[in-house]
Amino acid sequence: MTDSQALNEQTVIDYIKQTSVFSHIFDGNDDLKSQQIAEGNVNLLFRVSSEHDPIHKSVIVKQALPYAWRYPDFKMPLDRSRIEYEVLTIEGRYCPQQVPEIYHFDEEKHILIIEDLNQHLVMREGLMKQIRYPLVANHIGTFMARTLFYTSDLYLSSGEKKAMVPKFINPVLCKVQEDLVFTQPYMDHPNNRWSKLLEPQVRQIHQDDDLRSEIFELKEL
Repeated sequence: MTDSQALNEQTVIDYIKQTSVFSHIFDGNDDLKSQQIAEGNVNLLFRVSSEHDPIHKSVIVKQALPYAWRYPDFKMPLDRSRIEYEVLTIEGRYCPQQVPEIYHFDEEKHILIIEDLNQHLVMREGLMKQIRYPLVANHIGTFMARTLFYTSDLYLSSGEKKAMVPKFINPVLCKVQEDLVFTQPYMDHPNNRWSKLLEPQVRQIHQDDDLRSEIFELKEL
């Protein structure tokens, strides 16, 4: 497999069998099955699990390609997998209860294998089902406070902080967020799509200067 060759549901199983994950999470004798997960637009995602115990013996495999997998013409930096691995490592150090465990990282093939949170429900889906999350504010606040403090100038030495900054800069993905989240939705733009039934609401948003002013302030954070 070349560095940029995309995994599929068979080759991801072959890959796992060559790593320590096969004996660590599985017992080295498990028959494995895999499923590509269509969550997200950028990375390939697979769930690989035991045929006999898919709940407790399961991992998530993420592979970064030199493009967004849903949009092959959109080129992406491969170093994003290394950034994600190092960020998760730091976050796991300070908030282990809120970060999936890392099992394996392959910097050459840009593959990350992490804990499968298959016994949890994606919060977006839970909210749509009107499930209440009374602890969510506390958990998010704790996570943000600990990860932000321990990676800030308040805790790190000047040299440590300056050494970290260039390691985690990703201009391409920052530009994507700036354009797709903080700019294009609030104006007429070719990338925007909406139902004709929403036309009055869309025009109201596009003409709301106060809203755009607030959004641009968020963009600068």
